[in-house]
Amino acid sequence: MLADALRMFFYLFLALVAVMASIYAWAAPAGHFQCGPRAGMLAALAAQHGELRTARGTMPNGLLLEVLAGPAGNWTVILAQPDGSVCIGAFGDAWTEERCGRPA
Repeated sequence: MLADALRMFFYLFLALVAVMASIYAWAAPAGHFQCGPRAGMLAALAAQHGELRTARGTMPNGLLLEVLAGPAGNWTVILAQPDGSVCIGAFGDAWTEERCGRPA
């Protein structure tokens, strides 16, 4: 049962990564993302929006995808380059934490 729940979470996480990678590949050449040094971006998101990291994972292309969320339900996805710079990939509201294996 736990193995099935973990497997489902893994596949959902992979789907999120695939969507974010697609968005990144589509929008990055157009320059639509705000980018900067990772430490500064994390500090700014924490100070201005109360957002802290809730999840992260390494993408096949070497980017680090991180999800940050705030107490009001606000959230931001950042994509970190190996050189330490990050770009905001997506942001929004109504973030909720869900347990692994919960039916969609």
